[in-house]
Amino acid sequence: MSVWIFGYGSLMWDRKWQQDFGCRRVEMAEIQGFRRIFNKPSTINRGTPENPGVTLNLIAENNAICTGYAMEFDDHIHDDLFADLDSREQHYTKHQRLVRLTKSGEAIAAHLYIYEHDNVIKSDCCNHLAQLALNAHGVRGSGRDYIINIAEELNRLGIADPEVSRVYQALQRHLA
Repeated sequence: MSVWIFGYGSLMWDRKWQQDFGCRRVEMAEIQGFRRIFNKPSTINRGTPENPGVTLNLIAENNAICTGYAMEFDDHIHDDLFADLDSREQHYTKHQRLVRLTKSGEAIAAHLYIYEHDNVIKSDCCNHLAQLALNAHGVRGSGRDYIINIAEELNRLGIADPEVSRVYQALQRHLA
C-alpha cells in the first residue's frame, strides 16, 4: 500500500526530504481548480515574526491547474511522514484530493497542505513579496533561496507558473 503526497513548493526541490522518507516514485502531476500564490507568511522555516518570509500556498480558482510532484511513499512510514509534514507545513491544513499523473493520466488520491487561515500576506505586489523574501531567514533557510529554488525547479521541468515567475523576476531585479 502507498501514501501519495502532492508537492507544489519546497517539497518539489527538497531531494533530501524525499530521500529521508524513502520516496519510491516522483511523477509530475496536476491538480485542477487550484493555483499557486505567495501569501503564506513564514515566521519559523523561512523567516521570523519580525521579518516573515513568504511561501507558497494554493488558492482555489476556476479553470486553474497547478502542476507539481506526486510523491509515493510506503504506507508503513505513514505516521513518521505525516508527523514531519505537520511540523514542516505549520498551520497548513492537510487535505486529500485527486491529482492526475501527467505521464500516464492516472488519477490518484494524494495528500496536500493548504493554508486556510486569515493571517495571509494581502499584498500581491511582486516587489513587496520579493523584499519580504530578501529580509527573511528562518530555520530551514532564507526566503530568497525559497523563491529561487522553486523557480529553478519549475523552469527545469518546463512548468510555466505566472505567480512564481513574476515574484522570481522581481527578486532578480532586487538582487541586480
